[in-house]
Amino acid sequence: MPEGLPSPEFVNSALSQRERALLNPSLLQHFNFSTIHPFNITTPFTPYHSRFTRRKSAFTLAEVLITLGIIGVVAAMTLPALVASHRKTEVETRLKKFYSVMNQAINMTNAEYGEPKYWWKDCGASGSPTCSQDEAIEWFQTYIGKHLQILNIEKATSVSGKEGFLVYFKDGSILRMNTYLYDSVLYINKRALTSMQSGINAFAFRFNPVLSTGQKEEENIYTQKSTFEPYTTTWDGTREDLFNNSNYGCAIKDKGGFCAKLIQYDGWEIKDDYPLKF
Repeated sequence: MPEGLPSPEFVNSALSQRERALLNPSLLQHFNFSTIHPFNITTPFTPYHSRFTRRKSAFTLAEVLITLGIIGVVAAMTLPALVASHRKTEVETRLKKFYSVMNQAINMTNAEYGEPKYWWKDCGASGSPTCSQDEAIEWFQTYIGKHLQILNIEKATSVSGKEGFLVYFKDGSILRMNTYLYDSVLYINKRALTSMQSGINAFAFRFNPVLSTGQKEEENIYTQKSTFEPYTTTWDGTREDLFNNSNYGCAIKDKGGFCAKLIQYDGWEIKDDYPLKF
């Protein structure tokens, strides 16, 4: 026998009567099972079932339902916040990109034709436009549109009866320009055309390098610029007025004309105190 291993006699003496019987089935007929205490054999032992077999654990239906309920509650609490965050990011990105792209187009036109005052078209004021839709579209395509990535341009008339045209960009956003040219609205996506919410999916802009006939200089201190800018007519220059201006304040119900300017004022970010909820 190899040195260090126990002898068969030692192993046999170390086994209990019951264990020897299990190892030698011929001894089972002489074994008194009633003497076994506290362990009682109620199930025959097989290679697949022994006293060392452990019961496998499993989830009960109640535990599964409770877990699903917890997951549902957590999802209900976090999903709205995730959706709102995504929408805010989309708006910030679209506004900043739109502002950059439009002014790049203007700079390219300036390089070709000179300052905007040399190529700007006076189409009257908002209350009394003097240009037709065709004239407005032709001007836009000649001086600005050719420098933009545009899918399509189509004529449009607002609910209030104002005529203009829609410019569809490749990124999914849409620009509405009026026939008097200097006022426009950026729709973040196509859905905004049918469910417009100013300050949420629609934002007012203005390109007003030269005051058109009928415009008042005192109302356009911050709007008469040679760049494409967020709408700021009658703005007093303060952040508070961007919220509470009685005509266009972002926090004023059914107004929201200054919302794009508020976001620009805050570095193209929608701050926690932004008055509208996404």
